[in-house]
Amino acid sequence: MNVDVAVADEPVVQVLSRAYARVHGKGLAMEATTTTTDGIPAVCFGPRAERIHGIDERVSLSSMVECARVLAHFVLDWCEDTSSGGALAHAGQGGEEHGHR
Repeated sequence: MNVDVAVADEPVVQVLSRAYARVHGKGLAMEATTTTTDGIPAVCFGPRAERIHGIDERVSLSSMVECARVLAHFVLDWCEDTSSGGALAHAGQGGEEHGHR
């Protein structure tokens, strides 16, 4: 995840980091960058991709599923609803990568 240093301690970043750790079992590596957001403090989170904005751009489908799981945890935690947390932690596991798009 790319995170401006100024926002790394913001609650939204902390909740997203915890959601990521819940899905992946390890902490989220954060890095500061201004190339994506024109210097505006922001959080950039998404699936693994290759050749972004090119004619043959592609995104890992399994990574999209992982991102969806992280974002589901994030929404539940942000809204303080942890009743579905256990089910989400295991949803979608065991599947194979079905290719790139």
